[in-house]
This record gives sequence, structure tokens and C-alpha cells, in this order.
Amino acid sequence: MIIDQIKRTIQLGSIYSIGSISQGALFVLLFPIYTSFLSPHDFGIIGLMSITVSLLTRFVSAPINSAFTRFYYAPEYKEKSGILLFNLFLWALLIITFCTVIFWRISEYLAGVLLQDRSLAHLLKVYALILFLQPLSSLFLCLLRMLERAKYFVFTSISSLLISAGLTLYLLIVLKKGVLSLIVGNLLSLIVTVIMVLPVFIKRSTFKLSRSILIPPLKYAYPLLLSEYSNLLIQSGDRYVLRIFNSVSMVGLYSFGYQIAGILQTALVTPLKQALQPVVLKQEADPAAIRGFLRVGATYFYLIGCAACLLISLFSREILMLFARKEVFWAAWVIVPIITYSYVQHGLGNFVGWGMGLMKKSFHVSGIVLVAALVNIGLNFLLVPQWGMLGAAFATMLSYIVWNVLKAYYSAKFYDLRFEVGRLLHITVIGFGLYGLSLLVDNNGAIGTDVALKLLFFLGYPLILWATGFFSESEKEYLLKPVNRFKKAY
Repeated sequence: MIIDQIKRTIQLGSIYSIGSISQGALFVLLFPIYTSFLSPHDFGIIGLMSITVSLLTRFVSAPINSAFTRFYYAPEYKEKSGILLFNLFLWALLIITFCTVIFWRISEYLAGVLLQDRSLAHLLKVYALILFLQPLSSLFLCLLRMLERAKYFVFTSISSLLISAGLTLYLLIVLKKGVLSLIVGNLLSLIVTVIMVLPVFIKRSTFKLSRSILIPPLKYAYPLLLSEYSNLLIQSGDRYVLRIFNSVSMVGLYSFGYQIAGILQTALVTPLKQALQPVVLKQEADPAAIRGFLRVGATYFYLIGCAACLLISLFSREILMLFARKEVFWAAWVIVPIITYSYVQHGLGNFVGWGMGLMKKSFHVSGIVLVAALVNIGLNFLLVPQWGMLGAAFATMLSYIVWNVLKAYYSAKFYDLRFEVGRLLHITVIGFGLYGLSLLVDNNGAIGTDVALKLLFFLGYPLILWATGFFSESEKEYLLKPVNRFKKAY
């Protein structure tokens, strides 16, 4: 049963990862172009405005999506899922329209406060349109995930990505529109997504007004709003702290390094999260099966996640030197290993927090992420003045660890959901040890020698885990099956 669930999660995650990997791969391929036409200051504008718009969109999309995903398959909503979808859409539309109008009206003021340049108000007006479309696009994509329409989800994602990339490059290279090019490209991506998923939404909706149907889902979801904001502050609040103590260009450099580390997020963490929700919720009636699946799944995710993290971390300097045309961007490599591991912790959190979610402990979910956010803010103000963006990266990593420890504690308390802590620590020691040793030889010889040594460190990861008894006998037997089949064939 557990193996079947893991295979189903991997199957869905693999399909979702096509879209995520395509997005990440395209962004990496465009790095040389972006860094040729844009400056760290431009990336700083995008970083600051993205977090600002996210603060507003979370107010709408977070409770709407939480309510939808938690109640769409709930037994009591089995015959009312279409009505729920339609009324959640109307609720989102009402609130986001109000927020968009206000944002548009104060765009010049915000440009002066955040960017110290009121002449950039036209950029904020484009962000106002993004603010309007983002929650609607998010709800529509959430619908596809809950329906397990993974292939259409990927088709929509890739289509919107390619169309928006084409417009972005035209504006950037031909019309020389600078940072506006990326912002307009983002807007077009949302427009395409909404248009493509609209027929699915219409088909699945029951066009009937019902205030009563919204009360239980929203009553569950709105307490989670604090959790969403705290989560956002953990991921992005450091941009504001960096802006207080440094320049917009420093924020841009940090944001650029963050995007490099985001390769792991787009390729592994996000697809897994998208696949995990329906798999777990459909098994809600069998707690024992869920516990076994999440316990084993968390270990395997962390094993793979740390391998990917080690690979990106080992070659972070080379990646930036290869793709960033301007040398000023290369300094961002120092934060890439730290933020990449933070994303691994984020992915692990997708497993360890389910105990509270299944028991509908929304206040506890919000409470512990608030604690993690406060830790993050405190560490940022403590570390950033002296260590700059490196301090911000460490603050992010440590706050994620605190968050997961609290998640695991309360999941065990409320749902008896326990994890293989010893094996997780085993992976951590091996991964950190290998990366620490790699720093001793990094950049000490010819580039060919450095690359060869780093590849040896990476290959040492599974070999040392094997030699130190991490894998059980049944796991070894499963892993050796392809080798044995190959031997029999030849």
C-alpha cells in the first residue's frame, strides 16, 4: 500500500516536474540575456515588488486555496463541490478587485517609499494588474491539481511560460524596455493561464450562490492566513531587511542568488507538494496508511533532496560564472548552498506538518510558523548588519529548521505521526560533511581539477551512505534489482 502511494506521488510529481523543470531550465538559459540587459538594481526592483504584491495576494489566495483543497474532497461536500468552487471564486473576485483599486491609486506613493523613485510608478501599475490576476490563476491551477489533471496542468504552465518568454525577450532585446519587460511578461503568463483553465472551471462549477457553503471552509482557512504570511516572511522578508541596511542593488544580488537556488524548488519541492495533497487527502479514512506513507516518504524525499542540494552547492560558483554575463553577479554564489538547503527543509516540511493539517489544527499551524517567522526576523536584524546577504541566508535556513522541528512535534502530538529522525540526521551529517570537505579544495587548482574533485565528492554521497549502513537490506535489494537484471541479460 505504501509503495503504491509512493509510486502514485512520484508519478504525479514527475508530470508536474516537467512544467517546473521547463520553467527553471528556461530561466537558467535566459540568465545570460537577463544579466546582459539588466543590473542588480533591476533585480532589486523585481525582488522588492514581488514580495510586496505577494503580501497582498496572499490575503486572498491563501485562505481561498486552503479552503478549496481541504474541503473539495471532504465527505460532507461530495455533492456540493461545484457550488463550493463557484462561490470561492466570487469571494476571491470581490476582495481582489478592492485590493487592486487601492494598489493602483497609491502606486506613486509606494514607488517613492520602496524604490525611492516616484517616476517608477508605471511599473507598479503593471503590478496592480498582476495583483488582480494572481489569485484567480492560483485558484484555477489549484483546481487542476485537485482533479489530478497533471498533464493539462503542465501543458498550461509550459504554454504560458513560452508565450510570456517570447514577449519578454521582444521587449527586452528589441524595444529595450529594461525591467518592464520581465514584469509585462509575468502579467501575460497569468492572462494565458486564466484563459486556458477557464473552460475547466466553468465545467466543474455549479453556478449557484450560497453563503452558507462558504462558512465552514473559510472558518477553517482564515486562521491559516497568519501561517501564510509568516511563511512568506520566512521566504522573502529578508529583502526588506536588506533594503533597510543596504541598497536596492544588494537586494537584487541576493534575489539573483535566490533564483539560482530556486532550481531545486522548481524541479523537486514544488512538483512534490502539488502531487502530495490529493494523494494524502484521498486516504484520509485510513490514518495508519497515511502515517506509514508520510514517514517513509519524508526519508526518501530528504535523501533525494540532499543529493540535489549537494550537487547544486558544489557547483554554485561555476553555475554563476557560466550563466551570468556581468561579473558583479558572481558574488551571489555564497548564498546558493544555504538557500538550496533551506528549500530542502521547506520540502521536508510538506511531510512533517500533515499531522496538524489532517486534524484541522489551523491555529497551531499558524502559531508555529509565526514563531519561525519571528526567529527569522530576529536573526535577520542580528546578522544582516554585519554579514549582509550571507546573514540573511543563514537566518532563512535556521528558521526553516525551527519550523520543521515544531511541525514534527505537534504532528506527533495530535496525529501520532512520527518520522525516522535517526536516518534524517544520518543523511544530514554525510551531506554537510562532504560539502565542508569540498570547500577545502574549491578554487585551489585548475578548473578541470576542481570539477573532477567535486564530482568525486558528489559520487561519495550514496557510497558513504551505503557503507555506513543507511540502507536496510530490503532497500539494498530493491536498489540492486536493475543491476541484477542487467547481469542476467548479459
